[in-house]
Amino acid sequence: MESIGEVLNKKHSNGLTVNSNTDNSKLLTNIINTVNSINTVNSKENKKELTLTEKIEAVLAEFNTKPEGIALHIAQILDDEKSKDYYLLLVLNNSISRLIEAAHLTKDVALRGKIRTKKAIYFLGILRKWKFRTKFKVNRM
Repeated sequence: MESIGEVLNKKHSNGLTVNSNTDNSKLLTNIINTVNSINTVNSKENKKELTLTEKIEAVLAEFNTKPEGIALHIAQILDDEKSKDYYLLLVLNNSISRLIEAAHLTKDVALRGKIRTKKAIYFLGILRKWKFRTKFKVNRM
């Protein structure tokens, strides 16, 4: 019975050789050059990853969304449609993409069952932590 090494040597010696002039140092140099060329082609240094905020802003700009629609979307995420006028004030006075990000963070935490209060209260807590303006004065005449 033949050993595994002998079987592999037979298969290797019977196969076609691409470079019959194989010098180990040249072969090693070719392998290293190939690896280096792959690294330079696939390098991600030139590609800048967008943050979540930048991605949201790009989508909002692309679809030309109105503040009322964004306020309604936030109200639906938070299950608080009766306060959509307040969310409209938030949208008009703060960064839209960060508001949507905070709403989705609130939704994720709620789905994991970590919120003990209403989602809207948790959402406002995030906004206050991020130093957003959450209180507005109404001019009554």
